[in-house]
Amino acid sequence: MEIEPLFAWAYSFSDGLAVITHNYRQYGFINRQGEVVIEPQFEHAHPFKEGLAAIMIRDKWGYISKD
Repeated sequence: MEIEPLFAWAYSFSDGLAVITHNYRQYGFINRQGEVVIEPQFEHAHPFKEGLAAIMIRDKWGYISKD
């Protein structure tokens, strides 16, 4: 039996979440149970640190919080 991968790429967990992508075009976050908690919607994303993650939308960088 083969198990299909769920994500094209995943980063290490940081602050309980990991950056993931399905297609290398949109990035989101999963929790340690593998559940998508922030849908892939960003052009790029960095791991959470102290509750914040740097994300890119329309070629502009900003921050999101886990809350």
